[in-house]
Amino acid sequence: MLRYLLKTLLQMNLFADSLAAEMSNSSELLLGINGSGAALDLRNLTAGNGSHPRLEDSAPRIVEHPSDLLVSRGEPATLSCRAEGRPSPTVEWYKDGERVETDREDPRSHRTLLPSGSLFFLRIVHGRRSKPDEGIYVCVARNYLGEATSRNASLEVAVLRDDFRQSPGDVVVAAGEPAVLECIPPRGHPEPTVTWKKDGSWVSDKDERITIRGGKLMMATTRKSDAGIYVCVATNMVGERDSEPAELVVLERPVFGRRPQNQAVLEDQAAEFPCEALGDPTPTARWRREDGELPAGRWELLPDNTLRISRVRAEDEGTYTCMAENSVGRSEASGTLIVRASSGAMTIAAVQPADAGYYLCQAISVAGSVLAKALLEVEAAPAEPQPPVIRWGPANLTVLPVGATVQLPCWADGEPPPRVGWLKDGRTVPRSEGRASLLENGTLQISGLRVTDSGQYECVATSSLGEMRWSGTLQVQGEGSLLLLPSPVPGILPGPPSTPLVTNVTKSSVTLIWKGNEQSSGTAVTYIVEAFSEAVGGPWQTVAANVEGETHTVRGLVPDTVYLFLVRALNAHGLSDPSGISEPIRTQADTSPTPQVPPELARVAVHLQEPVVLPPGAVRLAWTVEPPSPSVQGYQVLYRRRGGRWEAWDVRAPGERGALLTGLRRGQDYEVKVRPYYLHLHGPDSAVRALRVPEAAPSAPPRAVSVAGNGTSVRISWQPPPPAEQNGVILDYRIWCLGNESRFHINQSVEGTVLATVLRGLVPGVPYRAEVAAATGAGVGARSAPISIHIAPPVEQDVGPVGWGSMAERLAAVARRPAFIAGVSGALWLMVAGFAAWLYGRRRRRKELSHFTGPRHGPAASSLPPPALSTLTFPHTPVPAHSSPRNAHPWLADAWRGGGLDATDRYYNEAGITRYIAQTEPFGPGNAEGPIYSSIEAGGEELRTFHRPCSQHGPEMLYGHAAPGHGKNLGKAVQTPVLSWTELLPPPPSASELSQYTEEEEEEKKEEEEMKEEEDGM
Repeated sequence: MLRYLLKTLLQMNLFADSLAAEMSNSSELLLGINGSGAALDLRNLTAGNGSHPRLEDSAPRIVEHPSDLLVSRGEPATLSCRAEGRPSPTVEWYKDGERVETDREDPRSHRTLLPSGSLFFLRIVHGRRSKPDEGIYVCVARNYLGEATSRNASLEVAVLRDDFRQSPGDVVVAAGEPAVLECIPPRGHPEPTVTWKKDGSWVSDKDERITIRGGKLMMATTRKSDAGIYVCVATNMVGERDSEPAELVVLERPVFGRRPQNQAVLEDQAAEFPCEALGDPTPTARWRREDGELPAGRWELLPDNTLRISRVRAEDEGTYTCMAENSVGRSEASGTLIVRASSGAMTIAAVQPADAGYYLCQAISVAGSVLAKALLEVEAAPAEPQPPVIRWGPANLTVLPVGATVQLPCWADGEPPPRVGWLKDGRTVPRSEGRASLLENGTLQISGLRVTDSGQYECVATSSLGEMRWSGTLQVQGEGSLLLLPSPVPGILPGPPSTPLVTNVTKSSVTLIWKGNEQSSGTAVTYIVEAFSEAVGGPWQTVAANVEGETHTVRGLVPDTVYLFLVRALNAHGLSDPSGISEPIRTQADTSPTPQVPPELARVAVHLQEPVVLPPGAVRLAWTVEPPSPSVQGYQVLYRRRGGRWEAWDVRAPGERGALLTGLRRGQDYEVKVRPYYLHLHGPDSAVRALRVPEAAPSAPPRAVSVAGNGTSVRISWQPPPPAEQNGVILDYRIWCLGNESRFHINQSVEGTVLATVLRGLVPGVPYRAEVAAATGAGVGARSAPISIHIAPPVEQDVGPVGWGSMAERLAAVARRPAFIAGVSGALWLMVAGFAAWLYGRRRRRKELSHFTGPRHGPAASSLPPPALSTLTFPHTPVPAHSSPRNAHPWLADAWRGGGLDATDRYYNEAGITRYIAQTEPFGPGNAEGPIYSSIEAGGEELRTFHRPCSQHGPEMLYGHAAPGHGKNLGKAVQTPVLSWTELLPPPPSASELSQYTEEEEEEKKEEEEMKEEEDGM
């Protein structure tokens, strides 16, 4: 309210100012002052700036008013305003009644006042809490004569949020039902519009089935092509916002590609009702009979849901209904079976236009006769029928990594146009996961390849005239494996040969002549000849391969049979397109008398029992025959791998009721049936029995094993065993890299689709041998021949850590030798023996001190310290007879043997010299006697003797001369005092020292005993 009042006052003020300005422009203005009027001369008015107003001056006038603006946040914008007046007016802007601050007042402002008076925004500032630029703007122009105000202009900021108020959800509908995808766009200003995208393309509402209204995408009736990923797009001037994607899934109710047809068949013939059910998800098909049960034991359901009734009877007549059902709905299709008696049937082979007309059938009995008339109309064939021909099929080997997309081509022609289907390892390619799709030209496309997609793929082109097959192998290699792509050889495929010309037709052979294509002249070319016969009932068959010339004679044909031929060229790069199909040619008829067909042969029914699979890959068959017929010459056993071609084996004994099939491949599914025959005529087939030969370990090793590489890693590659000896599906390969010792063995396994691997961690210098074996679910097969691998040891170096590994290995090898072990053991034994001898000697020396335990004698026994051994001098004089050392000193009984001491002998015991050195102290003054201690300088010129003052003979009496003042005495006799030699010896050890010696000796004895016990324990 306050803002509104301020805005009103501002507008009134501006209006008053504008009115005053207009009045000032008049030549005369009457002013009333205090109730009196006077004439005002404009020349007497003064301008605001102190100058006199001039007649040419004028008040401001807005000549360009601002317009409303809608801009995006952050974008520049301009509010236009242009004013005229004299003098030129100044312009100011107001937002919501408040003056707008520009860069003239604040240099940091994002608003700029242009010279023309317009307001320029460098960028529009707008937030959820602050919206400084949004509002109502006016511009005001002023000069001294007055002011002028523009019209109001609004500035609004466009906004589009990110989050949709409601995103579309996934929808699942059935084809033909309506579908609605609902979307509420995010909030925005202006309000955003809603459009839709499907798989990245815009959805157009020009289709009358589609309506876009209020954010909803509505489809009145959905089609299979409507399925896809849809995105809701919200748009305004800010930009676009995409919603989360939603998926529209359109399911299809079951529909019939081939429906059962009404048919009439003869008794004991076979009747087939096709039922090809299509839909999403794939429907399941079941059969029922409207007025009863299906014929027990005589009906079977083929892989394509076709109902086959063998040996039909009159009671089999009725309506048979195929019921196809999936999660969306259910559909039914019916066909009526009429059984005709074989006796009244007339067959016209190779109908011609002249055969058209009425035919009468008359049945006569004893009761009378009856006539029936039938009209036969022969229609001209719209086009010459042609069996299916595959012009381009999958390559022999296609190798791709996991996750890739593969396209296996199958281009087929024929009249009528053939249907193309695909088999993988004999089974129909599943398309339930959506990764496999069949393109319009018959190409099979598989996206997101997996390892399990590996196998043999077979393209089957089928029409009412026959079929043709083309197979190739797909290998998908897993992550981490080496991709072994076939080596591309530069070149081109050969061109198709010319249409073969058939000559020299006989009962069982024809000669074909053709011309090669000029495009194949640069490469070596061979030819493949294929033949087709509708009468034989089989597909196109290769009757000759590796034909080097341009002519070939085909042998082994059936007499009186129509054949078609074609030729393909083959070189090192691949197979060419087929040539044109030859003219139909009939082999000559067999002139030998035709045997009469026994009527009983058509009535013979063979009941095949369940096959018995034997361990070595053989199958035992047994059957019964009803009724027994003497016209049966034998039985023909037909068997094939699931989805493959029938192979025949004759049992020529008519009384035989069993057979043993051998040579079947392990791990394969087979179908088998039996039928009787008479010459070249066949009776009705038995029911088809299915069996599976169990897997076994491969009986042959992998082929072409090779090793390449250097260093401590090698690459080993191989090829699978021969297909006939794989004995099942190879799950993995086992690789053994065996060294000369078990610690050097390297074992590894890889998936069954991988044909190479890298062995790492081989030790240089160690001989290895590599072996490879294939493994199935039944076990590991035969190993390949060993391949030697030798990794040369690295060059040893004198310095550096490179040779440390090999040096340590050599030392370890030396340490393992018996001689080294024996030598070390002997050295240890000698060390133990020496240590024992040392202990024994030490103990013996200690025992020698046992005599020190005797008493001392003499008055000075406790006071005389021993002399220092380094200064002890013994006189070389004989010992007097009256003084016996043994009698005077009994503790020296075993000290010296003989009568005297040698100068080199020293006193030593276990107590150590240091103890005697410690005991060497100066004699006290109270000692009356003491030994003579002297220092002998052998290298000196004279012998000096230092006398002890405590000597009993006095210093000047020692050696008979005075110490000082004498000349050299070297070489002169020295008179020594007469002393007993025992006086010169050190005193014996004290009793306390001897007791200490005894304790130490006892401790050492205990230690020796403990050490001996430890040695005995070892």
